[in-house]
Amino acid sequence: ESIVLPNFHLNWKVTDFMSVRLAAYKALARPDFNMRLNTYFAWRPAVVGGNRQLIVGNTKLKTAKAWNYEVNTSFYGNEIGLFSVSAFYKEIADMYHMLNQINTTGNVIFKDLGLETVSLHGSSSYQLTVPYNSKDLSKVWGFEVEHQINFAFLPGYLQYIVLSYNASLVRSETQLIGSTTDTTYNVIGGIPFPEYKERATKYKQQLENQPEFFGNIALVYDL
Repeated sequence: ESIVLPNFHLNWKVTDFMSVRLAAYKALARPDFNMRLNTYFAWRPAVVGGNRQLIVGNTKLKTAKAWNYEVNTSFYGNEIGLFSVSAFYKEIADMYHMLNQINTTGNVIFKDLGLETVSLHGSSSYQLTVPYNSKDLSKVWGFEVEHQINFAFLPGYLQYIVLSYNASLVRSETQLIGSTTDTTYNVIGGIPFPEYKERATKYKQQLENQPEFFGNIALVYDL
């Protein structure tokens, strides 16, 4: 892939103690290399009743591209140190996910993902694990507060204390793939016989492994 990553920044010093920064830039995130390998593992555990398994790689997996927008306001001075408040918003295209042991049959999921992979389990049900790119935009937004202060105005050895902390409140939304079973009935001789057919579905949730609140704090003694 050839990806252009533009980057725009505007800094405005409003007063001697306050500045505002606006930023718009594009960034990328590459999936784990193992996700892109042309791998194929199919088996059924020896345990009685064990589910058939299929784990495959995705050579068509794309790099995720994100437009990032930020507004940052900073206040600074000898008494307050450096205090910043930021708001951010991200739109992510081709966000990659791992479909982990989803129940399916045949090649239903492969067709929905646009892959030419074929299941060795035939028409039998199995659990599929495969990486894929989301067809819909993923979104991340939130606020961040950061403060760093040097207590140089305190007397004696207290002037060497430095306090630094930050906290982020984050929300996210992405589209994931699932599967569902449709049941129809075929009437033969007046007796209805059920027929089951798997199909792919989509649902929304927050990004995997994305905490909604996190922060750091450090208390330093600097000689």
